[in-house]
Amino acid sequence: MKKITLSFLLLLVLATAGALVFVGLSPDFTEPDQLHEQPRLAADNPIWDKSLDDLAGYLVDQGVLSSTDYQPLSDGIATAARGYSGLELYWWDLASLEEGSDEYNAYLGARDDGSIDLWGSGILMPVTAVRGPFALNITPAYTGDAAKAEQAFAQFCAEDTEGGDAHGDPDGTD
Repeated sequence: MKKITLSFLLLLVLATAGALVFVGLSPDFTEPDQLHEQPRLAADNPIWDKSLDDLAGYLVDQGVLSSTDYQPLSDGIATAARGYSGLELYWWDLASLEEGSDEYNAYLGARDDGSIDLWGSGILMPVTAVRGPFALNITPAYTGDAAKAEQAFAQFCAEDTEGGDAHGDPDGTD
């Protein structure tokens, strides 16, 4: 009986190790420390003056979205939150965020941890990328090229790291 138990336990350990190796070697795997790094954006970077409409229009021009039609997402997560056929776009009015507000905490969670704790409930919603006041989340419902969507988002939010201070960082840790 002990041989069967030990054999089964060894099989479980090997299966788990095999699954971890498979995931770690898959081309879609991204190191956790690379997921949520946000580049410093200069104060004069044009991103600070752009809107969600600008971002959606750009993504349509790049072929990532088919139209600028959207569904509003939940209030209290961001100043504006919209769903576009499986892509979720968020924008925070960083100049107006009140410390401790749901939006403030959602922005800090997205920026620092790559996830938003929905209204402090402990339910974490992942965020694919954060740049300045914008965030992108690619849901399983998105049928387009996720890598192209991330690349277009990064290009729209092209960072200017030369000169200027970081802008809109509500807690001054950027």
